[in-house]
Amino acid sequence: MALNFRLRHYWSKVEYFQFHLLNSDGTLAPTDYVGNHDRNYNAFNIDMVYRWRFAPGSDLYVVWKNSIFEFAEMASPNYFDNLDRMLEAPQQNSISVKLIYFIDYARLVGKG
Repeated sequence: MALNFRLRHYWSKVEYFQFHLLNSDGTLAPTDYVGNHDRNYNAFNIDMVYRWRFAPGSDLYVVWKNSIFEFAEMASPNYFDNLDRMLEAPQQNSISVKLIYFIDYARLVGKG
């Protein structure tokens, strides 16, 4: 038997400091726009795989996957405050079961 557990968290912040207008000749022109478009991206995944080898070449797998994706307004710059906020976002969970059974064809039909 084996149990494999992976937890991953990716956090990226986008902070805008200036806005400009793009002229037709490719140069930038100043603007008085002051909107707040700072964003915060989080991706949090858990993958857990249980494997039971019950006979040679025969395995039973039970896999659980959990994922949370959040793209929202800028959160706190503190990692743990950001993590708490992100964990309140909707989650996607899935569980799958896979059975692999080895059948020895030569043994079934005889060694003829």
